[in-house]
Amino acid sequence: ISGNLLQGLMLYHNVLQVQEEQALIEFAMDQLARGKRRELAGTTFVPAQRNGKRCAQLQYGIAYNYAEQTVGGQVEPLPAILLQLAEKLVAEGIITPQQRPNTAVVALYEDGEGLPPHVETKDFARPICTLSLSNPVDMCFGDKAGRIDLHPGGMDGFLVNLPRRSALVMQ
Repeated sequence: ISGNLLQGLMLYHNVLQVQEEQALIEFAMDQLARGKRRELAGTTFVPAQRNGKRCAQLQYGIAYNYAEQTVGGQVEPLPAILLQLAEKLVAEGIITPQQRPNTAVVALYEDGEGLPPHVETKDFARPICTLSLSNPVDMCFGDKAGRIDLHPGGMDGFLVNLPRRSALVMQ
């Protein structure tokens, strides 16, 4: 099941089977542990910021320096499990073969955390595809059409719920 939510946003439900989701979660937890032990190349592992502005992340393929807002640096190549995921997204028609990613960022949120409002860097090719694993998550997309009071001071935009094992493709 899929749907065009807003111009440039496509939501695909049940993209992953439970076993595939579990394999991705186990992979991420293993990589997180390896990152904390400094066993991953360069800036593959980006620790969480204590001020709550950023969760722990794993970067593969191309590094992004959030502090300097620049691309570059050493990270691990895309691992087999993420290459397989990309192939599945192509096979399911969620992305085209030409849109096959050369980079991935795995954001590791604690319970109750979420992605704060932000604008994705133009340094990464479009579309951007995000998967919701383990739990559903709400994402806010900015626009002056509506008011959302989930954030201090309110925020203009649309709230989109990503169900567990869903994919959201953002043009």
